[in-house]
Amino acid sequence: MVALIAFLTLRPVAAVSYETFGHLCILCGSIGGADFVANVLLFVPLGAALVLAGLSWRRAALLGAAFSLGIETAQWLVIAGRFATLSDVLTNSTGTLVGATIATWRHEWLRPRRRVATWLAAAAAAGWLGVFGFSTWALGRVPDASGEPPRISARTTTPGFGWFGGHVERATVKDLTVDHRGTGPVIIQAPLGQAVQARVEGRGSQFRHELVPMLFVHAPGDTVPRLLIGQRGGDVVFRVALRASQLRLRSPDVSVRRVLLGRFERDIRYSIDALAAGDSLSVDFKLTDRSQLPDRLWRRWGGPQRNVLHLKPTHGWSLLSPIPGLDSPLAPFATAAWLVGLTLPLGYWSTWATWGPPVSRRRAGRRTVLAVAGAVVAIGIALAVFPPLGGFPRSGWREWSAALGGAALGALVAMAVRRRRA
Repeated sequence: MVALIAFLTLRPVAAVSYETFGHLCILCGSIGGADFVANVLLFVPLGAALVLAGLSWRRAALLGAAFSLGIETAQWLVIAGRFATLSDVLTNSTGTLVGATIATWRHEWLRPRRRVATWLAAAAAAGWLGVFGFSTWALGRVPDASGEPPRISARTTTPGFGWFGGHVERATVKDLTVDHRGTGPVIIQAPLGQAVQARVEGRGSQFRHELVPMLFVHAPGDTVPRLLIGQRGGDVVFRVALRASQLRLRSPDVSVRRVLLGRFERDIRYSIDALAAGDSLSVDFKLTDRSQLPDRLWRRWGGPQRNVLHLKPTHGWSLLSPIPGLDSPLAPFATAAWLVGLTLPLGYWSTWATWGPPVSRRRAGRRTVLAVAGAVVAIGIALAVFPPLGGFPRSGWREWSAALGGAALGALVAMAVRRRRA
């Protein structure tokens, strides 16, 4: 565990952040909320492992805090591309303490008495509904009631992002079209409704590992982009602000992959059309200058390329992790793992709640029915009721299978643990 944390935190990286925040910040940058949660979760296994190795929870917490302080000191003084913050020390120490506490009380929650198991099952159901309800809210679009017309922004930089090395010749958002010369993004201040369409016409690009904007749309007095069309590596990326951005969580994006670089070395012209409407994000990329490519390359790559992403409340994991992307082939597996992880505790403790002192067969059957019904009702409310309330379609059979399968897996794990105890 120590080796994994050291690999993730101590290896040099390319400096990709252009945000200005101090070493004493708590929620640092535009995704500070996501980093806060991720840093806590990263150190939870370390705290649990230290207690299981024989340390008291106090010593485990102190050792975790010292380890985190050592990592941040190394990042500050030695490691290239890293930036040490007080937030990392606090969150890592908190994660170690949480893990140590969980491991210290493991017998209470791994093999609970029936009354305790009932309360734990109720807490698991509340946690499942809370997480799913929050995801439904956070993946919705940011409401914007401003009636101001779109206009060219007074800003000349895009905080948190690098500089686009290609040329944006023209950008269009709503009723505003901006002709642009030179490198860098077009920056527009505009209110965005529930449906918004944008277009970028440009030529050329420059390879950058991080996301760099071609078109950056923000609200008055805000530095977080409400809409962004940009380049990441050889990919074209489209992103719109969700409610999650208000809590500095990640906003999922949709990409057309490997179209700007890696195939051509020419200063080709292209157009990018992006649309956000309802629960869908779509981006289209098309080459527009045939003279820059031989006929064989034009026939192969000159046609339009499109990618569409449909957001769902089951995509809550994407608010914390950018890997895999929501438009990646691995995204359905990440969604299934997320749902299984959320419902497994519900199935585990609901199963323990059916066991207790010997009772009549009738009372035992009643306990089982109540436990199963409670778990199914909690899962049903989240998957069938919450999505329409947030403006999303109801969950499909894959989501139902993953959630119910997670609860069933929790029940099987509970049976295995009880059998081992016996």
